[in-house]
Amino acid sequence: MNALPSRFVTFASVLAILTSASALRAEESDLNKIVAAAQNGDPEAERLLGRAYFKGDGVPQDYVKAFEYFEKSAKQGNAAGQNNLGVMFDQGVGGYKDYAKAVEWYQKAAEQGDAIAQKNLGYMYEEGRGVTLDIPQAIEWYLKAANQGLVEAAACLGSLYYHEHPDIKANYPEAARWFTIAAEKGNIEAINNLAVMYEYGMVVPKDSKKAFELYQTAANHGDMRAQGNLGQMYFGGNGTAQDYVLAEKWLTLGVDQHDAAAEKFRNEAEHRMTAEQIEQGRKLAAEFKSTK
Repeated sequence: MNALPSRFVTFASVLAILTSASALRAEESDLNKIVAAAQNGDPEAERLLGRAYFKGDGVPQDYVKAFEYFEKSAKQGNAAGQNNLGVMFDQGVGGYKDYAKAVEWYQKAAEQGDAIAQKNLGYMYEEGRGVTLDIPQAIEWYLKAANQGLVEAAACLGSLYYHEHPDIKANYPEAARWFTIAAEKGNIEAINNLAVMYEYGMVVPKDSKKAFELYQTAANHGDMRAQGNLGQMYFGGNGTAQDYVLAEKWLTLGVDQHDAAAEKFRNEAEHRMTAEQIEQGRKLAAEFKSTK
């Protein structure tokens, strides 16, 4: 069972959760005012205009112009602009891929206390992207971001502590602690991972019913791993009544999101199902998808 999620927030998500620190926040919907302020060199307006071009919000989507305005904002010391510029270098959107430059701009923003940049910088150290792989450094930056309340950083810490690394041993108590913090704030991947720990009794008490409930929460929010895991719980009657139809439903939903573990399990499980159960389960899966 693949329990651990991809740790990095996607580019669109990073941009979406940035917050404005200036008086322009109340005027974000007024693009004309943002453009005028950006033309006068206001760094926060430059960042907002860059975001507008990146998202195609009120202007044609244009990654070149997005980069231009993020860079102007970043060079004036705007932390969120620096992070956004780092993300463009990191993800290569618009053809600007350069991990070393991404680290440079994340570092500048992180040192100003930008929690998202701190989390992103931690990831670069964890993966050795643009810097030498350094798990203690990754932990340091994740902690800074998590202590500011950034839920994604808490989830990253949980995943990091779950694994063995050359520099640190797996630390299941810390993994469970950070997964719990992130799960309580609604992080879906952390909810799934915490469920895994309850299912197998890893530090936390073994509790199949609680694991089932957590998987169900994450699965209903679309997490593919949780959907596959929930299907397995229904198939085995683990934490719930055995139900092959619902097992087929959730396994199919995981398969449809390209979860290899769910596909392998479903292929084996279907040998014990009737054709009618398989048909009903797949129908329920289709109905679930149509409501999302």
